[in-house]
Amino acid sequence: MAKNIKILITGINGFIGSNLEAYIRKQYPFWQIYGIDIKLKESKRRYIIDLTEDNRELETLLSRIRPRYIFHLAGIVSNSDLKQLLKLNVLSTYSLFSAIQKIDGYSPRIIVPSSASEYGCLSSAKLPVRENYPLKPINIYGFSKMIQTHLSLMFAENGLDIVIARIFNISGRGIGTNLSIGKFARELALIKKKKQRPVLITKNLGAKRDFLDIQDICKCLLAIALRGKKGQVYNVCRGKSFLIRDLLKRLINISGMRGIRVVEDKTDSKKEITDSFGSTVKLKKIIKNFKPISIEESLKNTYLSQFFS
Repeated sequence: MAKNIKILITGINGFIGSNLEAYIRKQYPFWQIYGIDIKLKESKRRYIIDLTEDNRELETLLSRIRPRYIFHLAGIVSNSDLKQLLKLNVLSTYSLFSAIQKIDGYSPRIIVPSSASEYGCLSSAKLPVRENYPLKPINIYGFSKMIQTHLSLMFAENGLDIVIARIFNISGRGIGTNLSIGKFARELALIKKKKQRPVLITKNLGAKRDFLDIQDICKCLLAIALRGKKGQVYNVCRGKSFLIRDLLKRLINISGMRGIRVVEDKTDSKKEITDSFGSTVKLKKIIKNFKPISIEESLKNTYLSQFFS
């Protein structure tokens, strides 16, 4: 592998972006990593660019540095504002693709993250879900990611070298509290420090989800960049689902506390996806002998990162 490879990470300040940067620096210390975000301190190889605005600044930057790989991780995870989702998840993607098309003789490999929420509700007969399953999202976040996926595939058909990493649920060190596992870990850490009453108020815990540690997510993203096929979608998952209620119990055990009262709100449980886990057949063709970090170790890392933050 060449030493002078340049890569660009959009959304480099985000959870996945910052972890991917650290992972690549460890695996390929001679690679040159550039980053774009709307909130960061500009410095060498760090640029404040709003991908939803006029993309001439982005085109100028890409023309100058010409990164070989672009990990397009800019975007938001939300179910509250469709306009923001379309702006930050879809319009930013269109701006990136358009800027690349305007540069003569430039054809980078672009890795776009999609989401398992695009699949929507799945019957047990359809599990593990394969990448070619029809997309039927049931929330606006999944809807925005589905549009991003279709946009990416359309641009791939028109010549851009794009691969899609369909990410399921994430656990591990540094995960945000906007995600359930991160929220549980944070509140348990606060209880342990006696900064919060020993009560956890949660949404429905009866759903099952496929969790993969952030370090494994980064490993998969890099493998998809290096060995994935143009215009293809790859599930990024463990291939096994876990009951959220059981994961919360494991986190409580990891914290070493007793007497934690869990108040569960099942009001909207009928609107949720009950079970979701993906097929890893395609993924394992590009990552030989893939052995994910155990869920127990990942949960421990999740809790400790919140406790010491």
